[in-house]
Amino acid sequence: MSDPRWDVLCLGEALVEFQQDADSRYIRGLAGDACCVALAVARMGGSAAVATRIGADAFGDQILRLWAQAGIETQTVRRDAQACTGVRYSHLSYAGYDTHIQRDGTAVQRLRPGDVADACVGRARIIHTSGATSALGPAARALQAEVAASARQRNSRVSYAVSWGDAAWSEDDAVLAVMPMIEAADILFVTHADAARVLARSDPAAQIARLLQIGPGIVVLRMANGTAWVATSDGARLSVPFDFTIVDASGAEEAFVGTFLAGLTAGLNLATCGQRAVDAAAHCVARVGSAVSIPKHADLAAPPQIAPAKTQM
Repeated sequence: MSDPRWDVLCLGEALVEFQQDADSRYIRGLAGDACCVALAVARMGGSAAVATRIGADAFGDQILRLWAQAGIETQTVRRDAQACTGVRYSHLSYAGYDTHIQRDGTAVQRLRPGDVADACVGRARIIHTSGATSALGPAARALQAEVAASARQRNSRVSYAVSWGDAAWSEDDAVLAVMPMIEAADILFVTHADAARVLARSDPAAQIARLLQIGPGIVVLRMANGTAWVATSDGARLSVPFDFTIVDASGAEEAFVGTFLAGLTAGLNLATCGQRAVDAAAHCVARVGSAVSIPKHADLAAPPQIAPAKTQM
């Protein structure tokens, strides 16, 4: 009997997070693009797996334990005895939260081609990765390209979120790095600001039209106010408004993406996928922290409520 399929295999980063609360305490939890998207998929009732590298250390142990509790498959997680697990620090400031990610010398920076077996790619309905992973370096980008090519051969769809977060590179270098994955993607998530950087055009309709020409069959464009535009290559267009006070935006993009993909693999129409994704992001920004703030499916039945920080570990 063949192994069951995963709805989404998330390739990228997993971090331990230390988030400062209003009493200056640091609350420990999880962060990282792949980690948070996988958690969002699982909390919306989908099946998720993560492909990453984490250290053979106590933080890595804690990440694996929390993934097991969430029902996330870790067959494609590599433990690295030569490098540590990455850490995300989020400090309170007058402007909100200042974030620093410790990646130097960490296991995730050692992602490279061959880390994800073709058989594992073939088990996933959708492979998701992001610009944050592209920013890890040439080896990580080569792995993304390898996995995308393997997905094509195995009838798995490729999902890509353009955001490159806090990557320390020029915009020209960033555009060159993310463009191959935009071209390879079947499903593309991008903010209006990042689309303007990549395409050198600011009109949302023009951005969507150009991105659909490049290759993706579905483009999800998120505006600065949180409103999402969902467009398809067959001409469908819809807008989903967002209206909620942001306490902490950590994890909101990943909550949006994971919820959208979970709906897509469940066979929901694009309007419902978009609305659920916006609702999940609204719940996420009402709470402090990354992974800990990602809602469960049942949470979406009620309006978001501002909540204090809480530990996840």
